[in-house]
Amino acid sequence: DLQQDRNEFELYFRRQNDNYRVSGQYLEIVRGDNLFDAMSRTRKQDDYLRELEECDVFVCLVGGKAGAGIVEEFDCAWAQFKTLARPFIFTFFKDVATSTSHNKDAMVSIWDFQKKLADLGHTPTLYKTDAELKLRFAEQLGHLLPKLIESSAK
Repeated sequence: DLQQDRNEFELYFRRQNDNYRVSGQYLEIVRGDNLFDAMSRTRKQDDYLRELEECDVFVCLVGGKAGAGIVEEFDCAWAQFKTLARPFIFTFFKDVATSTSHNKDAMVSIWDFQKKLADLGHTPTLYKTDAELKLRFAEQLGHLLPKLIESSAK
């Protein structure tokens, strides 16, 4: 449900990569909807989880619901983080308008995921627009890039 946000986020950081490349860095963006669509021997989600295991950064965007796929991806990233101290995990929740007719199951999925994060001692970043999302993550890049450089040197 955040297709436009994901597209804008990706485009912005592909542009930023032009600047990072000058200093010898490049942030490869891997999105599940850009992976090979052929049948998988198991599940397509398993293919994406294998890609995730190679990542240094995991960005989780949640909008109108926290579907089983995103929760499974978070769990995979979290399990790996606990043993390898990577990927760095960022969670962003879009502040979406709701109404009394909104799907109750979708709302419960968001609350359950937020509780899971709170139980882990993590507070997700809230945003309202894709511009705010890009700004919030850009602020984190100043902290993140030195850590990525440091961890790759080890």
